[in-house]
Amino acid sequence: MAILQLDPMFEKDIEEVVLRDWEALEYRGDYKEALRHRLMESEEAFSVRIDGKLCLLFGHFSRSLYKGSGIVWMVATPAAENNWIQMVKFSKFVVMKLNLIYPQVFTATYPKNARAIRFLEWLGFKKYSMLNDNLTMVRG
Repeated sequence: MAILQLDPMFEKDIEEVVLRDWEALEYRGDYKEALRHRLMESEEAFSVRIDGKLCLLFGHFSRSLYKGSGIVWMVATPAAENNWIQMVKFSKFVVMKLNLIYPQVFTATYPKNARAIRFLEWLGFKKYSMLNDNLTMVRG
């Protein structure tokens, strides 16, 4: 049985992330710098390891205090594919918990990333809008 470990995210976790070229394209630049920015703006950010291998970084922050909606972001490493069943179950749990905090949870992905879109739809997200070559999706 694989051991899932959830810890607060630190900058050292970002340095460990290696994305494939097609995944890095979604960040339109230095993905590690983008992750550092997300870490700083997040209310909470976490690293997920399975059997010691970094699989996932994710976090959330408030979109608007007035509207009570939040934004969740996530980056999966290639190691997540080797543990996809655990990652899917864990992701469903996280999204359900976030919906307890925020009535609406938003996220965004590259519109040509069919795998991410299918995964987000499975988690209950629906397509919301397109802006600057980003597909925004919402749950709640």
